[in-house]
Amino acid sequence: VQGQTVGALVVEHTEAHRFGIDDERLLENISGYLVQAIENARLFQVQRERWRQLLLINEVARLINKIIDIESMCLLTVREVQQRFSFPTAAVFLCKDKHAVLEAQACVSHPLVAPGYREANGKGIVGLSVKLGRTVVAHGPDEFKGSLPLIEGARSALCVPLTAGPQTLGALVVQSPLIKAFDAEDQLVLETLAKSV
Repeated sequence: VQGQTVGALVVEHTEAHRFGIDDERLLENISGYLVQAIENARLFQVQRERWRQLLLINEVARLINKIIDIESMCLLTVREVQQRFSFPTAAVFLCKDKHAVLEAQACVSHPLVAPGYREANGKGIVGLSVKLGRTVVAHGPDEFKGSLPLIEGARSALCVPLTAGPQTLGALVVQSPLIKAFDAEDQLVLETLAKSV
């Protein structure tokens, strides 16, 4: 599939030299159909997962947009993101006085920082995301750029800005104890959700 070997079709017989060139051609044709079926099943599975994620984004956005109080909206956002997408931790930072300030977080373990934790705009992954107005990914702890881990053993992070037009209001952050835990799909999911909050 796409230049990569995904398996092998093996046929055996008890007689020596039983298979000829016609058998080889037949098996090549059968394996071609089999590869196509495997690729179609893989693509279907990817699309089904993407559809599930979009439904979750829609549901989370619908719940959040019913709330007017900022504190309650932040708490609901992190709880829903952490639980529905199975991230070890999720947090919302809001911009205040040239800083990104932790407003709320939801974790599967004890948090290391409390609400009120601040990162200067442009410093740390959160402050950098807020200053640049774009997503910042840390694939390992050495890429946290001075940010404190939100949970014990956090080794990767994904930070998506929360914007309203040209203005950055804050950031949605997820962290994991795994190296390179967040991929392009995770980034797309969080960016889509951030646009609808």
